[in-house]
Amino acid sequence: MKIRVLGGDGGIAPGLRTTSFLINDRILIDAGASATALSISRQESIDYVIISHPHIDHVKDLPFMVDNIFGAREKPMCIVSVPPVIGHIKKHLFNDILWPDFAKIPSKSNPTIVYKAVKERIKIDDLTIRMYSVNHPCNAVGFILEDANGAVTITGETGPTELIWQKTNATKRLKAIFTEISFPIEQEAVANISGHFTPKTFREELRKIHANVPMYIYHLKPRFNQTLLNEIHDLKIDNLTVVEQEDEFIF
Repeated sequence: MKIRVLGGDGGIAPGLRTTSFLINDRILIDAGASATALSISRQESIDYVIISHPHIDHVKDLPFMVDNIFGAREKPMCIVSVPPVIGHIKKHLFNDILWPDFAKIPSKSNPTIVYKAVKERIKIDDLTIRMYSVNHPCNAVGFILEDANGAVTITGETGPTELIWQKTNATKRLKAIFTEISFPIEQEAVANISGHFTPKTFREELRKIHANVPMYIYHLKPRFNQTLLNEIHDLKIDNLTVVEQEDEFIF
C-alpha cells in the first residue's frame, strides 16, 4: 500500500494544502489538495475519490479536478462515501448552483462523475476500505485501509471518539495510524465543540489504542502551527510524527 500526502494542513495560507491522501496512485482519500498537487494527467488517472465528510477543506479541489478531467476519461470518476455524505455533496456542491452537476455532464448516460454510497466498506482491486463514524460534524467517517500486506487507519477529522479505535484494535497487521491534532491546548473548548483534538486530548486518547505503531499527525491549524509543533514535541511520544506535503509511505 502506497500513501502519498498531497496535503495535510488544517487550513489555507501561502504554501499550505488541505487534506488529501493519494492511495496507490489511483485512489484519493479526500480532495483538499488534489487539483493543486497533481498534474492534470495525474488527475485523469484517479478512479475513486473517497470523502470523509463534506467540509470545504476536504472537498475544495474536487470541483476543479472534475472540471479538469471532463471529456478525458473513458469511465466516470467515482465519488464514494457513506450515504449522508454523498447526499451533502449532491445537494450542496455539484448542484448546478455552486458548481455544475457533472453527474449529468456531458449527459446522464455519459457522466463525468458517478456516486457510490456505501454503508461500511468498498473493495478496490486488493484494497478494502472500511468506513466508521467519528466525532466530527456532518456525518464524518474515518477509514481503515487493508490489503495483503497490512492495514492503516486514517481517522479523518475527529475529536475523542470510540468506534474507529475499537475497529482499529481488532485489526490484524496494523502498520500505522494517521490522525489529526488541530488546536493548541488553550483552545480545548473550541476543539471539543468542533470535533477536534488538542495535544492534551490526543494524549488522553492514546489509552484507547492498543497497537504500538507509527502515528502520523496532520490538520494543524495554520494560525497555531508553531504552538502546536511545540506542544506535540512536548508530548515526547517517540512514534509520533507530523506529516509534511509530499511525504510518501509504503506499508
